Amino acid sequence: MIESAKILQRKNPEMLFLVSEAEALPEGTVRSRMPPGGGFVRIVRGRAHEVIRAADAAAVASGTATLETGLLGTPLSVLYASDFFTHLIVKYFLIQVDYISLVNLLAGKEVAPELYQGQVRGGKIADTLAPLLEDPGARERQTREFDRIRESLDAADPYERAASHIRRLLDAPQ
Repeated sequence: MIESAKILQRKNPEMLFLVSEAEALPEGTVRSRMPPGGGFVRIVRGRAHEVIRAADAAAVASGTATLETGLLGTPLSVLYASDFFTHLIVKYFLIQVDYISLVNLLAGKEVAPELYQGQVRGGKIADTLAPLLEDPGARERQTREFDRIRESLDAADPYERAASHIRRLLDAPQ
């Protein structure tokens, strides 16, 4: 992710990057993993929603954070990388779905670009984020889909509705 930030920052030196550090982590964990020369990256502790809302676009690790980011209306690119053994088990034995992110599963199509395993590299991440940062049409297409997802989940418990929808997708004949 840092390499992608460097690539994007070279294209636009005014660009600033925010990283949300979870309060569950020991303070300074993210800073200790930052390479030298990352002065264009700011770490914000414990205010993930504010960071997401402030962002023009986000690189998000696959999981519930993709749905959260989409529901907050921030354009995103989804990253999924795990150890090779886990990847093989999930890919070939456990789950057969077209998408890994909740926003794409709920949309039934690729709304947010997904990068898997070896694709999770600086250049590829930058390539998926650049259109969201530079092309207002690309941003609007994604946020319009997020609005549609939000409307489809508009009920007393949107997370339960999301889970039910995903269960139906998983149970559907392949």
